[in-house]
Amino acid sequence: VMHGLPRPDIDLAFLRSEQIIERLDDLEEVENDHDVDDTTEDEDDVDIEGLDEGAIVADNYSEDSSVWDSDDSQLTEYHDRRRLREEEKEHQRRRERLRILRRSLRIEQQAFYKSIPRSVVATDSIHNNDDDDDDGKTRRHEDLDEVIRRYDERLARIDEEEKEHAQVVSRLVNRRYHSVLRIRLRQRERRVLEARARAEEARIQREPTIRPEESFISRENHRVPSPEMRSLEMAPANNNMEVRRPNVDEVWEYCSPIQLPVCRICHHCVWPDGIRRHLQTRPHRWARRDAQQMQDAIQTWPNLRRDRDHIDRWCQQPARDPIASLPPPVQGVRCDIYPDQCRYICRDETSMKVHFARRHPGSRGPCGARCHTQRELPAPPARPLWQTVFCQQLFPRGPGSLYFEVHAPVDETTPPA
Repeated sequence: VMHGLPRPDIDLAFLRSEQIIERLDDLEEVENDHDVDDTTEDEDDVDIEGLDEGAIVADNYSEDSSVWDSDDSQLTEYHDRRRLREEEKEHQRRRERLRILRRSLRIEQQAFYKSIPRSVVATDSIHNNDDDDDDGKTRRHEDLDEVIRRYDERLARIDEEEKEHAQVVSRLVNRRYHSVLRIRLRQRERRVLEARARAEEARIQREPTIRPEESFISRENHRVPSPEMRSLEMAPANNNMEVRRPNVDEVWEYCSPIQLPVCRICHHCVWPDGIRRHLQTRPHRWARRDAQQMQDAIQTWPNLRRDRDHIDRWCQQPARDPIASLPPPVQGVRCDIYPDQCRYICRDETSMKVHFARRHPGSRGPCGARCHTQRELPAPPARPLWQTVFCQQLFPRGPGSLYFEVHAPVDETTPPA
């Protein structure tokens, strides 16, 4: 059909004459009843997920209840598409009639050929060269040729009409296909816009409306107040109320042994460049502007350490007094295989075994023996490979989060668990 050629009569090739008559009667009934189709039918299913176009009745179209209120041209496209579909069905029915008529004509032609006597066909070539041919036989032969020629002309005319209908159907199908593509594209764009609008509404509903002066005020309906805010005594509410922001000394403390700022709320050190990020996260949740102001104020402190390698070397030094601004000392184990080279400290023996596998491979085999690859090295001392100590930690995670050894507290005889 796309190339404008008629479809072969494979389904009609073996029909008998009475079956052809039945097919023609059925086709006439379809042509008479083709207008009984539901006017709301949409065979393209262009609105199966969107505008529900199939449920619209053209006669009941109104500006109040129709889905086409926002774009009246869509209703016109709907009717144009239905008109194209009806024209396509009409041409298909005509093609079907022509195919049945062609099959009927061929059966009639074959019957006519069979009715011609064989003697006429056998003597035809003889009488063509005979000058004394009878006039009656000549006229009879001319009549047969005329009938055969008429059969051929009718078949050729039917083939030409069917080809024209096939070309029309092809053009109608292409027009309806492009119309459906435009409608689907418009529906997809509309769904995308609606999804964006819903997402924007949800974002606005989730985002609290906070006045600029409330950056340090407790957010009762939106956020949990930070620990430092709970200790602030707010003045009675009035039009000239001023919010007292906590100063640097109320939140931060300078740790002289390590030369780093320590958060009084979280009880651990913070790098000077990470003050703003620390104050914006839990449990503080400060505004970005206020956190940046606090970081700028701390940057003015003298002798702040920024070298992370220095922190790692500082943690490897011998035991020192505990730092009061950090959490109390806890129990840990220290690597003691080469005290002059490694003073790694962790919380349990499982982590220490991982340290031995990474940093001191071959010092102990599966059963306690040294591996054969390390037998040339000097043997480790006979004392225990690790021992229990008290330790503290500067950072909870990330670079510099190593444990360092401290002296045992005076009021405790055994390390806490």
